[in-house]
Amino acid sequence: MLFRSERIHFTSENDSRRRQVLALSAELASAVVVAARPDVRSIRAARAGCLDALVSEVEELEVVRIVIEREDSLLQADRTLLFSRFRSASQHSALWSYGWQRAHEEPLLWLADAHAWAQTKGGSWRTAAESRLEIRNV
Repeated sequence: MLFRSERIHFTSENDSRRRQVLALSAELASAVVVAARPDVRSIRAARAGCLDALVSEVEELEVVRIVIEREDSLLQADRTLLFSRFRSASQHSALWSYGWQRAHEEPLLWLADAHAWAQTKGGSWRTAAESRLEIRNV
């Protein structure tokens, strides 16, 4: 059984399970976009840049819901940024909700974790995740 635990976190999975998860993600996802800020060393600044880029794409992608993995130390900064950006975004956006959940509360957050881990790890892991992957340096 693939989902025998409360959540999947790639840093604590064995290689066999990682391969299973990446194979399943290729079946489930039509596309996975990884927003990256390779030039930024601060997690807070990188996350802000990625969230800002996400807002810019909401309308184009016809997104109706965004779920962000909750990181308590960054929650207030996330809220401030998103409130400001969505308030100034087009009123024609299809987005109707955004919010934060812990990884065990939203099962598909494992998909983002899997692809981000594979991208960072590189080599054959990056290759295994590439079939549906688009990297955007923002």
